[in-house]
Amino acid sequence: MPRPIVDEEECETNSVFHELPHQFAVCLITERTSFFPEHEKPEKSFERYFSDGDSGGLGSDDSDDDDDDDSDCSDRSKNSKDPEQGDGSKERPIKSSVVLPPKTVVTAPDGSTSNGTGVDTACGTAGSAWQVAPDEGDPVEQASRMNLRDWDPSLVIDKLYELKLMDEQVEDISHQFISMEGLMEKLPMNKKKATLLKTWKRRFFRAKDGWLYYYETSNRDRPSETIQLMGGNIIDLGNRVLGIDDGRGRYLMVRCPTEKEHGQWVVALESQTADNTKATYVRPALAAARHPKKFNIEVHLMGAIFSKVFQELKVKPTDYWVMLSTPQNLGDPLKQGLMQRLVDELNVAGVCMVQQALLSLYSYNATSGIIVDIGHRIEILPIFDGFVIEGGVARCPYGAQKVQESLTTSLLHLNYTFRSETEQLLVRYIMEQSCYVAIDYGPEEEFCKDQPQTIRTSVNLAKFKLPEGAYETVEHDLSRFKSPEGFFNVDLWEMDYPTLQKLIHRAIQTCPMDNRRHMWRAVFLSGGVSMLPGFAERLERELTKLAPPGVPVEVHAAPQRYHAAFVGACSVALMPQFEASAISREEWRKEGCRAFRKWQAPS
Repeated sequence: MPRPIVDEEECETNSVFHELPHQFAVCLITERTSFFPEHEKPEKSFERYFSDGDSGGLGSDDSDDDDDDDSDCSDRSKNSKDPEQGDGSKERPIKSSVVLPPKTVVTAPDGSTSNGTGVDTACGTAGSAWQVAPDEGDPVEQASRMNLRDWDPSLVIDKLYELKLMDEQVEDISHQFISMEGLMEKLPMNKKKATLLKTWKRRFFRAKDGWLYYYETSNRDRPSETIQLMGGNIIDLGNRVLGIDDGRGRYLMVRCPTEKEHGQWVVALESQTADNTKATYVRPALAAARHPKKFNIEVHLMGAIFSKVFQELKVKPTDYWVMLSTPQNLGDPLKQGLMQRLVDELNVAGVCMVQQALLSLYSYNATSGIIVDIGHRIEILPIFDGFVIEGGVARCPYGAQKVQESLTTSLLHLNYTFRSETEQLLVRYIMEQSCYVAIDYGPEEEFCKDQPQTIRTSVNLAKFKLPEGAYETVEHDLSRFKSPEGFFNVDLWEMDYPTLQKLIHRAIQTCPMDNRRHMWRAVFLSGGVSMLPGFAERLERELTKLAPPGVPVEVHAAPQRYHAAFVGACSVALMPQFEASAISREEWRKEGCRAFRKWQAPS
């Protein structure tokens, strides 16, 4: 059978031959069979054959001979016969959807070819492939295939899952909203007329961020009801009555106490009806500041603070021991961080850490008693022989702030409005200058109603050079002793916490039985709130009601109890045994955190 000319150079340089797997041979059969002898001409077109030189070819039966190699491939092509003739053996073809055009020349890298008019096979070597060359003048098309076996897809994965935010073209007009809060009367929701049972009720209202909230009192953590102002409508009904329609099926009628406040509420409410809904959508942040934890110490900032202290004192840290007051009993990781800043970085001689409540007790020159520390929060600690009895410790998350909130509400009834945090500083000043604790609240309240001018006092604010229009003086009467009354009657603050005297009674009950009588006479005050006039006397009176019959009660209130922790720290630092109770520089570098055992209570 004649063979077409093989362009061996082209076969060697063509990159397509390096795409097929190892030892694959391809047999291409077309319609035209003019080079076959008449008796070998197939009666129908064959499909593409694939065979493996080692395994006898894909599509062959497992019963085929396994010892066929690459040298047998050409023999098989020469001896190929019609499937219906020969020795009766049949090969199973693998069908393919690829149909070759007529007059094709097939060139293999080993020199085996077929011109498309007959059948010819060849066995390829590793990385070989077939090239199908069309007639002269037609463009040559090579079917190449990417090999991505060794490709690292990390770059495209990073791009596909790249974290990005879409651009937002929304204008936030919330800065145009006018916030306001105050007392108004209201009808029930969706009621437009007062009835015998559903009358006007006085509530505390707050308009903020496109919403109107109202509370039973201003001290409530959650509002009783809310109505959305954004997208709504404010209707002036006359006689200081406003109708608020949220445009969503809810309607609220409110009545302002004065004409002046009526005008202010109209301006404030109407400013918040502008639709700013899209600007209120939650916007994610790719990076956010870490949320601070309550009662935690930012250790990474303490090094700079300690350095500033020594710089202001103009002393060398290496020559001094440090007495460190801590807000509560710290864990070992926090202690370790503080020790690293003081000893490892500043190289101080030694450190002693003591809770500030215990130091407050030392300011009274005592080692056993009940410490009642009231500042921004309440902390009550029973201490016996210098060690805290943990079972009786009570900590409440309120204190002076609750007094300020109560005073702010009472002043609002008197048309004094203090809203911002800066204005709350003035409320604190008013509290410290004019508030006191009544010895007996009931009779004091009756006396105030009968003779308010006797209780009324005036606090001068002009000396603070406030801007024009600010209050120069503030006058109040009932709120002077009503604001701090919540410590002894929590119902006035609408809270569920136990009263102060019950917390102290509970702490005394956790002390050893033989020492309880002594504890009733060893209640020690510290903190700024305890400086209010009448506080110590009232607390002693309330504790006397809870004490066993015949047991005397004594509440100690040192004149310098505002700085009780600092005074106690100075007292401890002057004790002969101070250095023995501290962890020296050498101990820390030798034992590390194991040295903290020195500060633990004996078991």
